[in-house]
Amino acid sequence: MPEQRAAMKTAIDTAKLAVFMATTLLLGGLILPAGAAAPPKRVSNDFPTQARVEFVLGCIKDHADFAQQEMLYKCTCAIDEIAARVNYDDWTVLATFANATSIAGERGTAIRDRKDTRSRVTQYRELVAQANKACFIAPKKS
Repeated sequence: MPEQRAAMKTAIDTAKLAVFMATTLLLGGLILPAGAAAPPKRVSNDFPTQARVEFVLGCIKDHADFAQQEMLYKCTCAIDEIAARVNYDDWTVLATFANATSIAGERGTAIRDRKDTRSRVTQYRELVAQANKACFIAPKKS
């Protein structure tokens, strides 16, 4: 029981840190010195904090054989890389296609039978692979 509580506390602390870091990254671009011109608004990098945290926590879980603190930084880097390349709406479509292809039965057929499924899944995998490479994340072990 004490080990479970310790593990739960570690997970909660990690989530809090991820939220703090994501919020800091998001707000970092909003605070400008007096007289500085605002940077041009970008189309991408519009990911909500919750989506960033969910990605980071999933990434840390997928790479549980590495140090949590190390993966926190690397996974945060990865979602930042992805957010710089694609807007959030496009990301959710790509991620939905990639995750829904594993749904068994008729429900999964609705996604698998679409003509654009394969290209969207490939796009998703390429985005994640590029982000992982840029952030030095080793491929997850099966």
